[in-house]
Amino acid sequence: MAILAIDTCESYCSSAVLLASGEMFSSADAIGRGHAEHLIPQLEGLMKQASISYTDITRVAVTTGPGTFTGLRIGLSVARGIALAQNIPCVGLTALSVLAAQAHPKDGEPVYSLMKGRGGQVFLQAFVGLEADGLPKMLGEPMNIDEPDALQMIEDNPGRVVGSGAALLGLSTEHDYVDPAILARIAHNVSPEAYPPEPTYYRQADAAKAKRLIPIGDS
Repeated sequence: MAILAIDTCESYCSSAVLLASGEMFSSADAIGRGHAEHLIPQLEGLMKQASISYTDITRVAVTTGPGTFTGLRIGLSVARGIALAQNIPCVGLTALSVLAAQAHPKDGEPVYSLMKGRGGQVFLQAFVGLEADGLPKMLGEPMNIDEPDALQMIEDNPGRVVGSGAALLGLSTEHDYVDPAILARIAHNVSPEAYPPEPTYYRQADAAKAKRLIPIGDS
């Protein structure tokens, strides 16, 4: 077994290789732009460190968004291309869910995944606890909302915050980008049929209206 994980949703170009032995090789570079030029050399460097080739890969994992249009498409295209060429499964997971998993969410304590949006907005989704497969349990649907509304939701129901959007709200976080090693570990446990590598977009027109995720004593 060798799982190859890829994340190019935001300014980081990140990848990881997880071997059957449990040994992990990963790289996360804050490049801003230029994912197309950076990703393949990064992957080949990791495989060289792990002493494997593309033919040794048994599963590919990739983040499906939200994120920048160009970066997102590059990661998905490379991941699906490798999977097709090697005739192996490809797992797609949202960056919001992987970010939340990095915080090791516990039952009863919300974890808010926040990613930068456009025009004073952020992508937000709340989670609490972990499923058996390592994915965090969704506390609410993902949404694309104004920064003040996101901050109000978190203040109403305090919890830990992860992701690049935390800084926009003046909040601290220990995890501001997707860890490809976590992506690889989760991908080992989930069904590729349940998590296809399709892009995830949360446009404002599709976003749920901001509302409290947990009752806080309303009469």
